[in-house]
Amino acid sequence: MDPVPTRRIAATEFKNRSLGLLKEVAETGEPLTVTSHGHPIVHITPANEKPLGILGCAPEWRGLMDDPEYSPYSEEEWAQFAADRTTAV
Repeated sequence: MDPVPTRRIAATEFKNRSLGLLKEVAETGEPLTVTSHGHPIVHITPANEKPLGILGCAPEWRGLMDDPEYSPYSEEEWAQFAADRTTAV
């Protein structure tokens, strides 16, 4: 059973109407579940209005990640991570 009631549509019907259905989800905010033989195979929801950062959090959380009080790593470890990232190809 779906955790949140959503409109359901068969995969074959979704295939034929996909562009219009995607537009509806974006405009109404109502999720859509695509089914195959009555079983859910994918849930389609509108994109988040606020883009998530590289770590999967909203931009306003980024300041906390840079705060040493909240960091699990020392400044030296962060410097090493940054150095490793710039040298990795």
